Amino acid sequence: MRLAISAVLASALLALSACHRLEPSVPVPDTLRPVLEITGPAWKLSEIAGAPVIAGSRASLDFLDTGKPDSRVSGNLSCNKFSGKAKIAASTLHFSRLASTKMACAADVSAQENRYLQLLQSAERWEIKDRALSIFSKATDKPLRFVQQ
Repeated sequence: MRLAISAVLASALLALSACHRLEPSVPVPDTLRPVLEITGPAWKLSEIAGAPVIAGSRASLDFLDTGKPDSRVSGNLSCNKFSGKAKIAASTLHFSRLASTKMACAADVSAQENRYLQLLQSAERWEIKDRALSIFSKATDKPLRFVQQ
């Protein structure tokens, strides 16, 4: 009985400690705060230039180097995957060296993937509002929109 109670208490303490967020002992510079905001979560694509993504689409964007202004990126185009580099500043964002797999996809999915990749390659700036990421591109006045996964 004592062993069972000890196990329950240990589990409860472990769960509570996982929920507690430790504040960093070193202050985060203001110039780094936006980088942490965009690189922290994983992002799921919800709109491409004002149009919703194809139902069931798994298109995503992940910044792999949390807190770094020069980050590696990867993601899912839908049926293909991609990777590359991103240079992040307070409100600007530029992707480079984007490469993707070349699996055959349905025509509509392939068109969506091409448009997504094109808009990433011509990205200029970003913003986060209400936990949604918008990436604005030279190619269109409407952004790529992402929600946190």
